[in-house]
Amino acid sequence: MYVGRKHTAIRSAEVERTFRCKGCGYASPVRVLGIGEGTGNSPYFLDGDGARRRADDEAASRAHADADVVLAIVPCPECGERDPEAARAFKVRGLLATLGLLAVGCVIAVVFAAIMSRARLGMGLVFGVGTGVLSAAAGIYVDRAKRSATWDGAILRVTFLKDGDRGQDGARP
Repeated sequence: MYVGRKHTAIRSAEVERTFRCKGCGYASPVRVLGIGEGTGNSPYFLDGDGARRRADDEAASRAHADADVVLAIVPCPECGERDPEAARAFKVRGLLATLGLLAVGCVIAVVFAAIMSRARLGMGLVFGVGTGVLSAAAGIYVDRAKRSATWDGAILRVTFLKDGDRGQDGARP
């Protein structure tokens, strides 16, 4: 049993970077909004200020990392394409998270079934599999919702600061 307090913080960060499309070569300075969440624990209610500070620091760090992810997957305003490597990496991370949650659901199912099998094997299997599937499904739903919001909302979190860089003669770099 945990005795203490969990502190959470949500922070945003606006960072300025340079967007460069790997497809058409369009380049532009951009302002990117990143959003991050952090937690800090104060066991036995000690060091509450430190826990709040750790939550703030983690949230700020995750906000900057999120801004980098958003910039990597935002579609080009010129050609509409996304960076294929960044898009693939984003999707692979989502797939790995899904597989991990399914594995956790299977472990829950097996543990629950093993505990209940001493009393009634059938009931243990039914409740174990049901609990595992529901917990995995809930985790996958939340993860997918967050990833979908980042994927679909990336364009809303990036402000292109000028009309691109076409080089000295008007050609793409």
